[in-house]
Order: sequence, then structure tokens, then C-alpha cells
Amino acid sequence: VVHDLSGEHVYPAFIDPFIEVETPRPDGDQPGRHWNENVTPGRSVLDGKGIEADKAKSRRELGFGAALVVPEGGVFAGSTAVVSLAEHPTDRSVERVEMYRNGGFQALDFETRGWSSRSYPTSTPGVVALMRQTLIDADWQAEWAPTLDGSNPANAISPLEDRATPLLFDCAHELEHFLAADIAGEFDRPVVLVGNGMEFKWLDGIADLGLDMVVPLRFPARPDVSSVGKAESVELETMMAWEQAPTNPRRLVEKMPDVNLALTASMLPKGRDFHDELRIAIKNGLSEDDALAMLTTGPAVIVGVADQIGTIEKGKRANLLVTSGPVFDKDSEFYDIWIDGVRHELGDRPGPGFDGDWRFYVGPEDEPVFEMTLEISGSPDKPKVVGTETWAAGLADGEQAEAHSSE
Repeated sequence: VVHDLSGEHVYPAFIDPFIEVETPRPDGDQPGRHWNENVTPGRSVLDGKGIEADKAKSRRELGFGAALVVPEGGVFAGSTAVVSLAEHPTDRSVERVEMYRNGGFQALDFETRGWSSRSYPTSTPGVVALMRQTLIDADWQAEWAPTLDGSNPANAISPLEDRATPLLFDCAHELEHFLAADIAGEFDRPVVLVGNGMEFKWLDGIADLGLDMVVPLRFPARPDVSSVGKAESVELETMMAWEQAPTNPRRLVEKMPDVNLALTASMLPKGRDFHDELRIAIKNGLSEDDALAMLTTGPAVIVGVADQIGTIEKGKRANLLVTSGPVFDKDSEFYDIWIDGVRHELGDRPGPGFDGDWRFYVGPEDEPVFEMTLEISGSPDKPKVVGTETWAAGLADGEQAEAHSSE
């Protein structure tokens, strides 16, 4: 089948490298469970229903065709998966959407329960201690606890025995980047960081880590300085964060040219639109080429599916985004997103235009009583029309009315 997309723009569908989804926790009475309920590396994001249909739809409308889904909650949250964001199957014999990669990461979070909770850990130092002790146990178990047949009895931390499995650290504070790097380095584990959008505060140090990173577009709201009193109450750090946060993507690209960087639509402030925020980042120096790479090739490499998606190439999956114009232009419309070769309509294309030269006449064609020629250009919703009208008497005398135009 050949589709005529003349005048339209085609891009690789975007990839979101971080979407948290609700995932069932293991039964507390399950044999081999960990003593701490926050350590569930054996939990898979595929244990639950996966990404909700409405969330997948909202991502498709932004141009995303695939995502890395991550179990929500816990210090060792569990294993991830890269899935299609296509519509959920209507065929009941098909349980879930297409999966591009099962596993790939062990997800970690510096999550605390607060001092009012009886569940350990209640502080960041406690989280770090729990992470280190768990990884120490996993390394010891891998080396010293095999049974006579060479295998290990399955238990809660068995999935952590493979040192080749990358750790995905969700860093809610920019200083957690350094904690994550230290832990991964101590235990010789590959690592990817999920940032918080404030990396510019510690840019040199974070850049020196040289680690692949997922970056949200979290730009603070404009501080309220509508009165002298309110202006004086705004902290300088708050003002600087508001001013500098939109430069964060550009500064990371400049400081880390050899590192894979990706953007996520997760963690947007409430009421914000992803593409509006992205255009703000572009206005603050992020090039459109770098922005596109952070939505396609960058995340494809980070989540390990660059052999399947992220570029438009023969042999790869047909994950495509079709737009009316350049993808980051405010006036561009998203028409379709194709996922695994299946079209998902996002918006209506304009009807056929009337561009060109037109002639209307009354009477015989060679000697009309009245004649009008129109030159139509522009878009269907904003046409430009230039017309010239001529009456029979004028034809005889070689006269004609003045041309007039309207928009």
C-alpha cells in the first residue's frame, strides 16, 4: 500500500524512556521474600496491567510510539520493559500490547517513608544503607550460595546477582545523581540516571560523571512578584531556578556531548504541555536537531532498542509520526502516528484546497457577458484571493475593472 504524504513531514515516532506504572507488590507471605517490603527486584512491571489505555493515548497524541515502563514504588522497584504505546488490543485472546524488550533495567528509587512511618528506611542515609546492603548480599549470594548443581535457590534478591543488568536510578534531587553514581561504581554496575530537571545547579559535577541520563522538562512557574511584599518574599534561589531551568537541556547537551541523553514527558508540572515546554527549551538554546535526537535515537540507545526503533530504516519497525510541518513548530498539526505499521489517527487533515487560477464566465465562452479570473493561494483556512472581473462592454472597449484582493 502506498500512502501519498506529499507536503507532509515524517519522523521516527518518539520514545519515552521513563513512565511509572502501578504494579502489584509480591505477597508478604511469599517464600523467599525480602525482610524489607521496599526491596522487590523480582517484581516485573509486566506483572500488572501495564500502561493504562488513557495514558498511552495521551502519549500517542504527543508523538510517542514506545516507552520504557517502570514499576511504581519501592527502593528496589523491580524490572522494566519497553512496550508499544499502540491502542490496547480488542481481541481478548491478546492480553497486552507489543513488547520490544522485557527486562533491561533494575529500577531503584531514593524513596523514603518519612519519620512518621514505621517502615524502614525513613531517611536518605537509610535508603543508601539499604541499597548497599542489598547489593552486598546479592554479590555474596552469587559467589558463595550456589547449590550443588550450580544454581541458586530463588529468593527476593536473586535478580540482582547479574552484574551486567543496568541500574536505573530515579533521582528526585540533583544531589542524588552523585549517590547513584557512587553506589553503581562501588558494585561495578552499569547505570542510567533519571534526572529532576535541575541538573544545571551541579552541572560540572554531574557532567563529570559521564552517565547516560533521562531528563524531564520541569520548569518552575513564574514567581509571584505582583506586589513589593510578595517580591521581597521570593528567595533568590527560586528566582534563579525559574530563570535557569529552561536552559537545562541545552546545557546538558553542551557539557555532555558524548553521553546519551533523552527527554521524558513524565514529571511535567500540572497543567503544562510537553511540546510547549519543549519549545521553551528550544527558545533557550536547545537545537531542534538535539531535541529530536533526545526523543528518538537517544532514548532508543538508552533503553536498548536501537536495533528496532528510533530511526527510519529498512528492517526496523514502522513507528512513524506524520505532521503537517516541522515537528517543533507551534502551528504544525500531528496527523498520524504509526506503531508497528498500524495507523493511529491524531488529527484531521485539511480538505482539498483550491490553489491555482480559476475562470468564471456568463454567456458564451468566447464572448462572455461577464468574466472573472481568480488567483487563489495560501492555506484552506486562510486563503488569499486576487480577482479580476470584466464586463462585456468593457471587453468591446478594451477596458476592464481593477483587480482587487481579499484575505
